[in-house]
Amino acid sequence: MSAQKKFFTRSGKVVFFSKAPIEDIKAVNNQVSCIFEIESNRIIANVLIKAFEFEKALMQQHFNENYLESDKFPKAIFKGKLLNIENLNFSTNWSKNIEFDGDLTIHGITKDLKSSALVNCNNGTLEVSTEFFILIKDYNIKIPSTVINNIAEKVQVKVSLKMNELNN
Repeated sequence: MSAQKKFFTRSGKVVFFSKAPIEDIKAVNNQVSCIFEIESNRIIANVLIKAFEFEKALMQQHFNENYLESDKFPKAIFKGKLLNIENLNFSTNWSKNIEFDGDLTIHGITKDLKSSALVNCNNGTLEVSTEFFILIKDYNIKIPSTVINNIAEKVQVKVSLKMNELNN
């Protein structure tokens, strides 16, 4: 049996953006790990919550201590599958919008996530980019009433992954 073809990265990027009446909040995380196994069609991404960087140190502190409780819930995890990829050859070059479906766990809460991603396969590299929105109430993230106008209820999430083929 031949080894299963896999793509992997430890330097994926997640950016989240909250547009609210008082101020916009943006954070960037460049330490996202992700593995995609072609044969089983599984994709798993791990996001270390403390690796999000904010413009203001106080925002980062509040994010980790009060909202995401990163000591208690250190990671966000996506486990899912790319849909309708049976006829794609990962040894050739192509670009395609591909639907995906899976479970996103944030703050200890798991919710179904369905969206699409632009996938580029090019010379042993798989580049994946997607954008979706999450509702903070869905993940039991509590926002104190004193700052309710500072944080949007719906947060934009952008993910960029550049995965290289793993040689087993």
